[in-house]
Amino acid sequence: MKNKGFTFTLVVAALMLATGLVYYLIYNGTNYLSMQAVYALIGGAILSVLLGLVLGRFAPALQFGAVTVALCFYVYYIYFFVSSAIYGIQYSGLPFEFFVNAACYVVMFLASIINCFVPHTAKEQ
Repeated sequence: MKNKGFTFTLVVAALMLATGLVYYLIYNGTNYLSMQAVYALIGGAILSVLLGLVLGRFAPALQFGAVTVALCFYVYYIYFFVSSAIYGIQYSGLPFEFFVNAACYVVMFLASIINCFVPHTAKEQ
């Protein structure tokens, strides 16, 4: 593909969908699942790809906004679990699944930031 910016937008959208799926599968049926975060990731991925087809340079900003909203909801819903695990109130430690999910969010967040600096139009290249 000639447009590297759109290709990177597709990669970030795939990361958003994968992170939303991983988050849903790990925390489904618990009080720590934020459906708002899942909706923000899925909707942001779909809308950013559609926007990338029409106005490519605005898609990274949409992705970054959706990822930030999803990250805020994730932190809001998971902070009690993390504080309980750290201080040993209800749990003996943080499970491996928590670290997998947190790593997905970090990689997705960093990729969305990098995507904002990748050239997306012919004038920027």
